[in-house]
Amino acid sequence: MPNRATVYKQMLKLKVDVFDPTGSKVRLSLYEAAALGQIKSAMEGNTRAWIEIQDSLFGKQSMNVNLDLTAEDLKNLTDAELEKLIAKFNR
Repeated sequence: MPNRATVYKQMLKLKVDVFDPTGSKVRLSLYEAAALGQIKSAMEGNTRAWIEIQDSLFGKQSMNVNLDLTAEDLKNLTDAELEKLIAKFNR
């Protein structure tokens, strides 16, 4: 008997007819149709759906930035090191 992940993978490959946001009928896999549903929900103002899409595209946004650097440490960084550090936290 196949495991649950295998069953889901097989089922999500099934093709269905759905309507895209322009009203056109398109044939998509269930996986693609679910993604389209998420997009439609975001377009209707569902903030959670939009966050999930953004997280899928760009990774989860970190809410905390912890730097164990003193002012003296920062003074000793080169310009290139400072720019790299700023770029890392300035998405």
